[in-house]
Amino acid sequence: MNRPSDEWLEAVHDADWQLLKRLADTAHPPVVIDAAQLRELIELNVPTDVLLRCVAAYSRLPGADVHHCGLLEACAALSHTHSYAFLSFRTLLTAGLSPNIIIDNGDTLLQNLISRNRVREVAELLRHGVDPQQMNVFGRESTSNREGARRAGNAAGELAWAWFQRNASMQ
Repeated sequence: MNRPSDEWLEAVHDADWQLLKRLADTAHPPVVIDAAQLRELIELNVPTDVLLRCVAAYSRLPGADVHHCGLLEACAALSHTHSYAFLSFRTLLTAGLSPNIIIDNGDTLLQNLISRNRVREVAELLRHGVDPQQMNVFGRESTSNREGARRAGNAAGELAWAWFQRNASMQ
């Protein structure tokens, strides 16, 4: 795969977000950026509008899978220390990234965030339609998001459990 242009790398290095947006919008063919570089932009606390433009450039590449490249996980991991990370988390969900993903350790994203008691992020996943029946990938020991929320014993789990209970009664 081709690497990003020197101009792209310089824009990232200099935190020149206006140039980076322009490069993401106008490059033909699209600027080549990989998932690791997208996650690096989150670590650099890139403004949300810049991240969305770079995600759009990435998603135009053949074979790119924006839903499973770790962006939501990276945003959640940094949302307590990086001012744009939580906003990026919310914005990526609003832009259509699935809340129903399995992360590298085999947990669902929701279960991971519940175990870390990340109430804001859990609330966003719930608002964006996380599946209560989604299972982690631990074979016979697998649990659903609903069951994981019930067992958690923390504020994030209580929030999710109450949400699932309320929504189950509406169906």
